[in-house]
Amino acid sequence: MRARPLDVLNPECGPPPFPFDIGRLYGANVIDAYTRPDGIGGLDFYWNVSTWNPYGVVLMKSNIRP
Repeated sequence: MRARPLDVLNPECGPPPFPFDIGRLYGANVIDAYTRPDGIGGLDFYWNVSTWNPYGVVLMKSNIRP
């Protein structure tokens, strides 16, 4: 895990409850153009999601079956 940089802390607020930030996913978006049947009754779809710590955008693939 990465340590929280001190310059992002607001001096008027208390310290974070723990010294490390775990990664968080937010802002998920399904990419409709890549959604397809998987050929065995399920559905493959691609989606992207933003992450925090480290900050970035990740392309994901998921499969759903009934």
